[in-house]
Amino acid sequence: MRRVLLLALAAASVATVSVAAVSLGAPAKPTDQISVSYADLNLATRAGAQTLVSRIRNAANELCGQELVGDVGRLVDRARCVRDAQARAIQVVDRPTVTAVYLGLPQPDAIALTDTSR
Repeated sequence: MRRVLLLALAAASVATVSVAAVSLGAPAKPTDQISVSYADLNLATRAGAQTLVSRIRNAANELCGQELVGDVGRLVDRARCVRDAQARAIQVVDRPTVTAVYLGLPQPDAIALTDTSR
């Protein structure tokens, strides 16, 4: 029974990615991250990958703060924060379908199955 519980906890930890912010000009705090669960998603499907990318995007936007109109420097810093947080989270997930969705590429399987010999 204990072994099953430990395996379940290990599986649950694999199905979570942390989205972390890079703090520019101030030291990063340990709270500058949000955990995003994907235990309920099938990342082999485009729909599952799209849902995870959306969750990561939402977490990055929440983590990096609201856009401030008029302060170009802060807008640039925020955009960089969002971009970097998303990219790191996608890299940690390390699934071809998720990466393809994030980059706006076709489904990896579709690429592999395309016959280019004709």
